[in-house]
Amino acid sequence: MSSKANFYVLYDGPALANHEMDVRDLAPALLALSDVLEGANEVLNGDRASISVSVRASFERGSFGIELSTVQSIWGSLGGLLSSSDVVTAKTLLEVLGLLGGVYALFKDGLIGFIKWVRGRRITKVEPLQDGNVKIIIEDESTVISRTLLKLYQDVRVRKGLENSISKPLERNGVELFAARATPGTESVFVSKEEAHHFKFPVQEDVLLSEDIRTTNLQLKSIKFKEGNKWEFYDGASEYSASIADQNFLRKIDENQLAFAKNDILVAEVLERQYHTDKGLKTERTILKIKDHIPAARQIRLPFGDTKE
Repeated sequence: MSSKANFYVLYDGPALANHEMDVRDLAPALLALSDVLEGANEVLNGDRASISVSVRASFERGSFGIELSTVQSIWGSLGGLLSSSDVVTAKTLLEVLGLLGGVYALFKDGLIGFIKWVRGRRITKVEPLQDGNVKIIIEDESTVISRTLLKLYQDVRVRKGLENSISKPLERNGVELFAARATPGTESVFVSKEEAHHFKFPVQEDVLLSEDIRTTNLQLKSIKFKEGNKWEFYDGASEYSASIADQNFLRKIDENQLAFAKNDILVAEVLERQYHTDKGLKTERTILKIKDHIPAARQIRLPFGDTKE
């Protein structure tokens, strides 16, 4: 069983007066729109349905517009077909995203309209309501949206797709407007050049996963005396950089009380923090205290026996 729906997107501005758009701008934008729909379908339908997007034709004069066809295949968990009532259909996906320019789930223009309302501000509070919707509070403003819309607002793939299909094309000189609608001549949802930055993927704060302090032996690989630069160490398994927080140790260096050579060993108290970032795991290390300095071997060590009489 399949579900189909068409929609139109339009880019407008002086640079598109000849009804032409640079393929280096168009291709990423179209791929991003496909990512938006595939991401939304995955969020709302899981593995119960797949979706594909294809270009059908150009439309309208005085700008650059394209017609896109969305085809959704609906499947059961064991390969059997489901009824369309068991999934969020292609048309509803377009509505909740705001790509049909209509009204969805108590909020006009779907996800696109909601992002325009947020305007890049930090959401202060989310209050679940008894009717299944949620109340979004930002400073002294509030609005009510569906949980479905909130899920899409939080989805990384959907948000990055919107950035690449709306924000980035509108950053080009001479491209002033993005519009989406069900059919030519019907009411559209618009995003102006001035609003484009609201569709950028928000910078994600790193989440601290673990924190550990341990004493270990570190071999010096590279020394950076300039303030703020990190030193390079080898711990016997891998090389890494770390900042020095031991002020007493740094003071001795400034006063020329310490001398170092490559492969010297430092016995150090190390703070290791591991973070979850939008690019994956990240580990940061800080040397809290230098407990000892073991110079690299200058002579061959011999197995002397006990010299005691």
